[in-house]
Amino acid sequence: MNPSDALTQFFAAMPAMLLARTPAAAVEARLGPCPSGTANLGFYATLVRRNLDKILRDVFPAVAARARAQTPSPWAAWVDGYAAAHPPAGIDPNGFAAAFPSWLADQAGVAAALHELADYEWLRVLSYHAPDHGPEPHGLGRRLFVRHYTDDVPAIAAAAWRGAPWRESPRPTTVLVYRHASTAASCVHRPAPLELVALAQRCGTPVPAALAALPQAQLDAAAARLHRRGVLETLESNPSIRSEP
Repeated sequence: MNPSDALTQFFAAMPAMLLARTPAAAVEARLGPCPSGTANLGFYATLVRRNLDKILRDVFPAVAARARAQTPSPWAAWVDGYAAAHPPAGIDPNGFAAAFPSWLADQAGVAAALHELADYEWLRVLSYHAPDHGPEPHGLGRRLFVRHYTDDVPAIAAAAWRGAPWRESPRPTTVLVYRHASTAASCVHRPAPLELVALAQRCGTPVPAALAALPQAQLDAAAARLHRRGVLETLESNPSIRSEP
């Protein structure tokens, strides 16, 4: 067998073992005995499993903390189930984590607050690492995201990050998750209703006619507040606003 064919066989055989889908002995049967022994070869699957666990814990620390606080904890099963459904590919560790919020939302018995928590933590990563420039007005959907959660997810996350329990009653919360336009800090803001209208105005998003008729001076003041918070990249004066029919 020439070296190129041997290398092709090696890369064809290893992924299934590294993801614990086939035993090390099956790889040896296909490629030949491992000089360091079957057990040592198989240990690479353990290392990969630990690394995938670490990636998810690093990207979703609040989710991991809440899950691991449960008895019994579902965290290990989540890591295994997610890795089986979305095996890692590519060189970016964050890429492995990308589908976790949607995967978690599809799992039976997972509270809405938990998969919303995963969504929030992923948006923080996504906005922070977003390209500096794009076609979206003010980076909406790139470095700036709008979410309405069934609970105060940012507060739940902050409590989990510092190891504190969360026992507050659910309170639906609208948040802006974004990378600051000038400092590049990862930020979250709970906007006032008028600020949401001003944001829609600046981003060219249609709003109901009644909101489009609000005094422009009030909307400009709300936009100025968003600019000071780093939500808006620039501050245009008196932009036109589109209303929904």
